[in-house]
Amino acid sequence: MSCRLDHEFAANTIITVEPGLYLPGIGGVRIEDDVLVGTDASRVLTRSPKSDLIVLP
Repeated sequence: MSCRLDHEFAANTIITVEPGLYLPGIGGVRIEDDVLVGTDASRVLTRSPKSDLIVLP
């Protein structure tokens, strides 16, 4: 799955990438990574441990 936005973020802006999973009647979880937008490239500042997530069948 991919996503494309027709928006440019200004250099030196910090944004969050927050995918989430919600199950009706159970609850949900969001995973947040902070990203610094650069002039030539972006840099992930935090990395949430995704390998520890529970995999649902």
